[in-house]
Amino acid sequence: MELLVKILFALPVYQSFVLSILLLASNNRHFSYSRLIMGIFQLLMSFYFGFNFLYSIRAFEMIGFVYFLIVPAILTFIPVFYLYILSITTPAFRFKRNHLIHFMPAIIILCLNIPYLTTSSPERLDFISQGYSMSRSTGLFRYLLNIYMLGIFVFFTLQLATYALLAVKLYRGHKTYIESRYSYTENINLDWILILIICFVIFFIFNDIMYFLGFRQHIFTQLIYNIAMLSIILYIGYRGLLQQDLNKNYQDHNLKQFIIQIDSTNFAEYDSKAPPQVIVDKTIVNKDFTISDKIENTKKYSGSALTEYQKKVLISSLEHLMQCEKIFINEKLSIEDIALKLNTNTKYISQVINETYNINFYNYINSFRIEEARKLLSSEENEKYSILGIAQSVGFVSKSAFNVAFKRFSGLTPSEFKVNNSLQKPKQ
Repeated sequence: MELLVKILFALPVYQSFVLSILLLASNNRHFSYSRLIMGIFQLLMSFYFGFNFLYSIRAFEMIGFVYFLIVPAILTFIPVFYLYILSITTPAFRFKRNHLIHFMPAIIILCLNIPYLTTSSPERLDFISQGYSMSRSTGLFRYLLNIYMLGIFVFFTLQLATYALLAVKLYRGHKTYIESRYSYTENINLDWILILIICFVIFFIFNDIMYFLGFRQHIFTQLIYNIAMLSIILYIGYRGLLQQDLNKNYQDHNLKQFIIQIDSTNFAEYDSKAPPQVIVDKTIVNKDFTISDKIENTKKYSGSALTEYQKKVLISSLEHLMQCEKIFINEKLSIEDIALKLNTNTKYISQVINETYNINFYNYINSFRIEEARKLLSSEENEKYSILGIAQSVGFVSKSAFNVAFKRFSGLTPSEFKVNNSLQKPKQ
């Protein structure tokens, strides 16, 4: 059993180090602040797990050389991870001088640990191996133990609570942002971050309880600790490799917007013509769109330069793209793509969708995808295709996203819709 525990202590060191190499190596090909920060986070975790491994094999002399860095390193975990979240939710993210404030607790503890460097090697060995049970407890070592407690049980706990709240705030803002600009959420949403925060809070509460109850060194507790950390760090690294960088989207958007002429002359070609017929698909109209919503949207876009005529033209152009060109089947469709195609800007498109239907871009595009899917699922010619095949043919990246959207717009899952449709067909 002890050998198994030692192996489990060694595995996180290897895992975190490999993940950091993968993240930093992939970052060399296409620079990304988010991958750089995640790579640094994994390196920090590898250092911390290395300390745990050395302690498990009782390599106290080696620990003595790096002990004063351990707690400061631990106090950088959460701030670095928060900066990672900030980097994937902030277009054109850059490191700023004010970001250094996040590392003040780590710097404070590092400074308070300086007296440790004045101790001799035998004293360090005695301190590391015995801790509070030291037979020759001096004032200096009592001081260092109190600094350790301050860092782990005060600073770290405050960090966990504070940054959890900040992360939830970023999550909400990011969710609104991507749904107003993208027709998909896979690998750009932060649902996994929310799950991770909950897991982290539960894990550290459990860990602290085990410490105060005196079960921290129990083999069973160590097994749970290492298995949990292996799973969490692997999950973080995996999601970090998959996560799409909004900085690249921001740069692409700037390139597209450089081509687009953003003014009222975009609609000049329609001035001598009668407005085209506006084709409104009733399936995308929000049933809860009330007069108060209309007033609120009017206030929101009160500074817009769009005239009523231009809005009608833009809505008609949008409907043409959806119903005739079926542009929604592009699984990576963004509001910038449509703005470029219609020679206008993203603000105008977002405005007319919101004012006309009181829904965001994400729901607007997916409503057309679901309507097309309903047609395909109702056709006998498509019975040979799987639900995943139908989902991908109308622009959904995954079956899970398709099921959620289909349920929202139809009130049924695709499978239920297919069964109901079969039952309603007349028997021959």
